[in-house]
Amino acid sequence: AGSLAKWADAPEVVIFEGRAQSEHCTRTDIRISLSPATCNLLNSRAKSRHFCTGMPVAEIESRLLKRLRRVDPRAAPIFGRPISDPAELASEGFDCVLWAGGRRSLDDDVRERLRCGLRLSESARVLVFQFKDLEAGGSVHSDLAHAACQASKWASFKVLLRPGVAGVCDGWLWLFGLPPDAVAVRPPPDLGPAATFQEAVARVVDEASAGADMLLAAAEIFQQRIRSAECTARWVDAAFWSSDRSVCELDAGDGGGVPLVVLGDALCGKPFYTGTTLNSHLKLAAAMMDEVNWMQNGSPMSRAHFASHERRYQDEIRRVAQFERRGTAAPVSPQATAPSAARPPPEARDAEDDLDASPPSSPPMPRPSLPPAPSEKPPSPESQIRAQLGGYSNAAKSCTRLQPLPLPPTCAISAAAL
Repeated sequence: AGSLAKWADAPEVVIFEGRAQSEHCTRTDIRISLSPATCNLLNSRAKSRHFCTGMPVAEIESRLLKRLRRVDPRAAPIFGRPISDPAELASEGFDCVLWAGGRRSLDDDVRERLRCGLRLSESARVLVFQFKDLEAGGSVHSDLAHAACQASKWASFKVLLRPGVAGVCDGWLWLFGLPPDAVAVRPPPDLGPAATFQEAVARVVDEASAGADMLLAAAEIFQQRIRSAECTARWVDAAFWSSDRSVCELDAGDGGGVPLVVLGDALCGKPFYTGTTLNSHLKLAAAMMDEVNWMQNGSPMSRAHFASHERRYQDEIRRVAQFERRGTAAPVSPQATAPSAARPPPEARDAEDDLDASPPSSPPMPRPSLPPAPSEKPPSPESQIRAQLGGYSNAAKSCTRLQPLPLPPTCAISAAAL
């Protein structure tokens, strides 16, 4: 068994979790459809073979937390610390904040201040049914949408069925194309599951509204075909959503700025019936982690460190037409607003600056050019240039290592409202 050691100039990472520790790793009733690429990514990064499609959320959280404690036993998340404004973390002295929260984890006024407003597109109301304990003769293998349209005389109904989870339910039914006149109501508290689809609808719809009779007629068809003994219903807003930008800047209070990177559902997402958003979230985060230099190099972290990540995100939300971002101007590139990234202050310059100074007084003697051997081809000009560039690159790296480094940066990761 090998051992792990943390580099001296690696950043200190502090994880804040909005939920209490007792609520962590408890969502066993929600399963995630992970793509093969995501499974390979998680298994590779976590040194595991257990990540596969259909895993419960609780198991995904548990295995990632186990790997974190294996890498750094002291890096335990701080549970029960809900954060409503990332500016709180900037005021605590963090050099960078990664906000991996839920879709509504940032209030509208906070987003307006950070210029990362949320745009909704293709929004629709959906009724989601969860049913259990099918009676004899009950089946989901029929054209429920066509039957519901005929019975209710509302031609816009669409139905999507997904299989359930053993021990939780037998399945979920999503009803789309709802009548716009149907009025949603809050169900009475502390009520158990309804006995039928009709009873479940009656709890969440105002029966006096114009579209209520159409929903009840559709629910009657579902009960006749599926014949479940338990059923619940709830309203869901299904939409595509995207933030104006991913990389923002927080005011540190001392005239400087702290980069804030919005990730996860706080950044973008799509309706649940189109598939899980976790696949794209993990892909985007993994690429960012690989391309950013997290080691201390003497200069403060800025938005420019995440310029490639921002460009990748802007390209993605313009590639997917449903985000309705095509034809809109992308935010200003971080390089244009991050002067510290172009050249650090004098006290923070390292040996790399010495390469731009005047040449040394005693340059090395040039090597005499020898004629090539008869059996060898003379080197091409391109190969000579590459060799020279490689020599300068190695010299720059070796000089940088000789310089004393300041304290490593600190990075806060907020997982509030995941």
